[in-house]
Amino acid sequence: MSDIIDIGHKYRVAILIIIIAIIAIISTIIFISNYKGNNNNDIAVVLTEGDLVINYINGNEIDIKDKKEHTYNITIINNSDKVLFYSLNLDDIVATKSIEAKIYNEQDDIVSETQDALNDSELLSLVYINPQETTRYRLVMKNKISSEFKAKINIKNESESTQTFGDLILLNNPIKIAKTIPGKEASTTEEGLLTANDNDGLSYYFRGDINNNYVKMGDLYFRIIRINGNGSVRLILDTVLPTKYPYNVNAYQEDKGYTSLSNISTSSLMTILNGWYQENLSLYNDFISEDNFCIDNKFENVIGNLHYSNSYTRIYTNNEPSLTCFGETIKSKIGLITADEVAFSGATKEAKNNSYYLYNDINTGDYLTLSTYYATETKELTMINILEDGSIGNGILVTKESGIRPVININQNAKVKGKGTKTNPYIIVG
Repeated sequence: MSDIIDIGHKYRVAILIIIIAIIAIISTIIFISNYKGNNNNDIAVVLTEGDLVINYINGNEIDIKDKKEHTYNITIINNSDKVLFYSLNLDDIVATKSIEAKIYNEQDDIVSETQDALNDSELLSLVYINPQETTRYRLVMKNKISSEFKAKINIKNESESTQTFGDLILLNNPIKIAKTIPGKEASTTEEGLLTANDNDGLSYYFRGDINNNYVKMGDLYFRIIRINGNGSVRLILDTVLPTKYPYNVNAYQEDKGYTSLSNISTSSLMTILNGWYQENLSLYNDFISEDNFCIDNKFENVIGNLHYSNSYTRIYTNNEPSLTCFGETIKSKIGLITADEVAFSGATKEAKNNSYYLYNDINTGDYLTLSTYYATETKELTMINILEDGSIGNGILVTKESGIRPVININQNAKVKGKGTKTNPYIIVG
């Protein structure tokens, strides 16, 4: 009898062990299935992109076959001594229907989100990373339908670009023929990128209602005026400075005539511009060229006791603006726009225009140009100004305060990325 009981006990123990083993196997399968559902590949992949080191902690291959969330952690390190720019892309995408992608930063804030089909494989565009800085992201992917989704995560060092600013502008903008005559007619439609000669060769300028000539530098937006004949790119601040300033409060010098008052390099305004430059653009100093600015300081048209400048004659009398400088040129890192450049952009004298790119409805009052208007026998000098309604004004005394829109030139070797729109502006990457 005891033998029978012993056999029965052993039998029950064996069954219990088998049941436990089956449960363990099932649990393991479920765990592995869930684990694989959340991370397709737990083997870290470390790659370099120039001076960027990218650690794809959960691998860089995405392969989703279910509706679960899949997490991919990414660490980016800038090993250089300069600011670099990068983008986060999904390459080799297979089946983009109803995929959800969210990118979280280290503070667990969502910095990019796609709720439907991935129409654009670039999830993060032109993000900057400071020297010796480390940035971490968490990419969460989820397929809303039961179909396979495949892709490869790719952090691209955009500062490795070989595309220069001028080349990218020309790539994005076919050369057009003017629909309206610069200086004679206002431009209120998108005329595009046109050509005219300057002192250095062929220049490409934007005219009309342009929406793809934005450049962002730090927190500041600029608009592209033109590609200069020497290959540099001329920009103007999209807004006026918060404070108004006179062009020049320095004394008139008898031996130099009106040249001393019209020369921006020796004006009181240059002190303001240089200070603003150091405060806002010093990080971009290597990309900003010391370029030519034109001062039209010849007053050959005398009417009564007024000596009108050559720029007045071109803009107000002949209606023939020019990008060629017929006066003095000075080299500087910063300056102002000329009245001729404003006319080429779409403005005319005394005719309002709120439909060209230099018009900005948040700018109040007028702003100064670098072009002289007239001088008086009592040693007063006026500069051509641009009115709040977008038209070319009738001049303002150099001692009177006016709005200021700084102008700079980006050198021809600067590497740039972006589309030039307000939401995806051109950004200097190297």
